[in-house]
Amino acid sequence: MSIRTLRKRIALVTVSALGVGFLSVAPANGADNAAWGGNNAATAASVMNIATQTAAAAVGGTTFANLRSEGLIANSTASNTTATAVMRADGKIVVYLTGVTDGGSTINLPSGATFQTGTDCDKTESVVTAGTSTRFACVDDSAALLMAAVIAPNSGTTSFTIDYYQKAAVTTLNDGSQEVAAVATLMAAAVGELGTLTGRITVTVIPTNSFSDFTSDTECSQLDSSGAATDIGYSVASTTVPLGSTMVVKSSKAADVLTVSPGLLITSATNTITLSGQSVPLTTENVSTATVTAATVGSFTMTLKASGGTATTDTIYVTVVTGCTLGTYSLANSLIELQTTRAAADSLVDEVAGTVNGGTLYLSTRLRNVYGTALASGTWVATATGGAVVGIVAGDSTPTLTAASTAATTATGDYITVAIGQGANLENKPWSGTITISYNGTTLVTKNAAITGDIASVVLSSPVIAKTGGNTFRAFVSNAYDSNGSRVAATLLPVASSLGSVVQNLIFTNATSATADTITGNGVTCGSTAGKAEVQAQTTNAAGATILSNKWTQSCAGGLLTYKASLDKAAYNPGEVAVLTVEGLDSNGNRVFGPGADAAGDAAADADRSVALGSTTAASLSGSFLTIVTAAATTDVFVNGLKTYRFVVGSTAGDYQLAVNLSQVTTDSAKTVKYTINSTGEITDTEVYAAIVKLIASINSQIALLQKQLRKANRR
Repeated sequence: MSIRTLRKRIALVTVSALGVGFLSVAPANGADNAAWGGNNAATAASVMNIATQTAAAAVGGTTFANLRSEGLIANSTASNTTATAVMRADGKIVVYLTGVTDGGSTINLPSGATFQTGTDCDKTESVVTAGTSTRFACVDDSAALLMAAVIAPNSGTTSFTIDYYQKAAVTTLNDGSQEVAAVATLMAAAVGELGTLTGRITVTVIPTNSFSDFTSDTECSQLDSSGAATDIGYSVASTTVPLGSTMVVKSSKAADVLTVSPGLLITSATNTITLSGQSVPLTTENVSTATVTAATVGSFTMTLKASGGTATTDTIYVTVVTGCTLGTYSLANSLIELQTTRAAADSLVDEVAGTVNGGTLYLSTRLRNVYGTALASGTWVATATGGAVVGIVAGDSTPTLTAASTAATTATGDYITVAIGQGANLENKPWSGTITISYNGTTLVTKNAAITGDIASVVLSSPVIAKTGGNTFRAFVSNAYDSNGSRVAATLLPVASSLGSVVQNLIFTNATSATADTITGNGVTCGSTAGKAEVQAQTTNAAGATILSNKWTQSCAGGLLTYKASLDKAAYNPGEVAVLTVEGLDSNGNRVFGPGADAAGDAAADADRSVALGSTTAASLSGSFLTIVTAAATTDVFVNGLKTYRFVVGSTAGDYQLAVNLSQVTTDSAKTVKYTINSTGEITDTEVYAAIVKLIASINSQIALLQKQLRKANRR
């Protein structure tokens, strides 16, 4: 990989990670940076540039052509807020800009870096304390100014940003004291008060004495230290390459020494190769190169040491294989997914589980080996069970269905796509089965899928009493099914002969859903007279047959005029649950309407098509030794004319009454419902007292009898 390519890739990855887009399409603000190592770009108004020329030590000052960065590895050519750079951890990056007359120019370091000595400004500037200062400001009252800053990353920093703010007319400057005051104001200001963010450089920091670039002419895989794939030269930690391939490396520090383990061979270099092709110094940082050849199959290393040092400072682990295409199949590296609209596979997650009657299902794959490259050319066979037909194609294109359940092609595994359909034998019939893809006789991919059949039945259920004199939506649930019982989409219509003066129309705003009950948009149009009617819906399937739904009784009713109350039992044992049912009736004694909605698009019932038990005051429910489970609320409504409440029954035996009062119903009075709480079988205090009284009476009776017998005996 060339330095130019490396810089482009660094820019792309760094900026994309920050969510600001691609550098290649970002417009530059004024003079672009030169490429790395090129002469510094001429300074331009309100543009922050990077000193792209490098030296062993950073050079600041007020002449842009003389500025030098230290340890700069790469930079983007863009000079706006999406500029990027890569530098060594022990280096210093130099930036420079030209401000505006009577304006304030501020370079701010949010975190991770500090200004160093050698920071300069043509006119009045802030004081820079090397290694401490994170802001540098400059103002001038007479002409546009040039300022330059030497910046170093903090220890341990892996990235930081350099921000340039421009603020026009900071004050009416006419003497040095005003300039000093203006600088002090900028130094103390919050970031949001520094003016317009005019430039930003995002800087990536790499370790000292590390590989600044790595590339190979052919690579099976290339990973960073986290195990993620990378094509950024300085981030490569391990690679797998085929036998005989070549790799080129550079180092971030001058005079670093490259050493490769036996099995790798340094075949050319900028500098003299030593140790029989196993070691070479890289004299010039980020310029000197070494070409390493993969000479033997196996696992090896490339290491760097500082000049004269003994400790390894960076390592790239190299695995050499016979060939990238000879690796075994890897599911983890492959992409496989079921689709209804064919596209190149981009994950291992299916977009769908199947498709609809007459549709085509696609199994899109990119089948790769353990190195992440496409499996070598071979024979691919697609097979579907259960009578479905298939088609197969190699390449990023759409296959055509055949008339058979098996199809084959010969290609690499980069793009293998299978089409699955019902075919003539399964036309309008449901299918479920298994699709497999084999490679040279070995099955690699297995998927279960389904295609629904034609409409076979329509079921309408859960009708709601509709309101007289208009439309009530959310009035019933609709579903359509194929012959296997799978939900399918169907457009429904009322059977005209089932309509009349009571139920004047059935409304089906939406087709039935293939995944869930349909209720939104299902409506009933009632005439002005309350009553009931047996109604029915219908549809026409793909085969042209008319499919009738079940018949159901649809009711239309008016609002609440009277009500009744009843319990589910006359007597309860302690601890049982008593169920109270309140029945709401219209003027004709029909159960009241609701809950429904007054508009087709309503996703919930509304007040206009529902009858509440208490619009401002909740229903009053009062009974001795009854504890309500869920308290009555003003939001309680009748469901098809009924509302139930549950109570836990207490343990005090006796006969009681439950009072039910709907205070909003002025046309009817409160109701009482009798109930009994049974004894538990335990002896109460009253029963004990009664037994004692009875026992005393019995004893007294026996004493009296004994006395009578004694008197008779004495007379004899």
